[in-house]
Amino acid sequence: SLPVASPPDFYPFLDEYLLDSSRVEGSVGAPSDIVNIVKKYRNLIQFYLPIYTTNEICQIAVHNFLPSIANEKIDSWALKMADSWGKIPDGLFFGNIHTVGMYEECLETKGTVKPYRNGTGINEIDFQGKYCKVYYGLKSGMIVAIKTPLPFYYGTCMPSVCSKEDLRWSFRFANRSRPYWKQLFRKTI
Repeated sequence: SLPVASPPDFYPFLDEYLLDSSRVEGSVGAPSDIVNIVKKYRNLIQFYLPIYTTNEICQIAVHNFLPSIANEKIDSWALKMADSWGKIPDGLFFGNIHTVGMYEECLETKGTVKPYRNGTGINEIDFQGKYCKVYYGLKSGMIVAIKTPLPFYYGTCMPSVCSKEDLRWSFRFANRSRPYWKQLFRKTI
């Protein structure tokens, strides 16, 4: 079950970031380009990162993810992390349901971030990528006549300062409106 207290919401943070897109250092694009990049990843990342977590250090790393991508630097830790994620493959409805991502690329990813807001007592956080497989399946009693076998799984990469429990809790919170799905975490490295 979910804890009683809700975690800080990631999306108000993004809205605040979008209003202050001048924060992005070394960006070659106009603020509208930055806004478009952030909006594209906004809904996707809830399936790959623990955006709803109460772990302050994990929050800081995750809240720096989209701004790092928006910096448009090819060596961005966030871009490497996203590149290592397993993505929806061709032939999903034909049974191609395992998308493992790039394990080595994930583990080789290293990043350093600073808190977006002052007053955390934390100056800088160093981390590397942590690989995790996420399994999805239908809850018993909800299985319908579909041709795609379940469970479906994919690989994700998150900052090593985040735990399997941060990811599990965040997914449960994000999927609270989808009661027919269950998440099964079988392997975290």
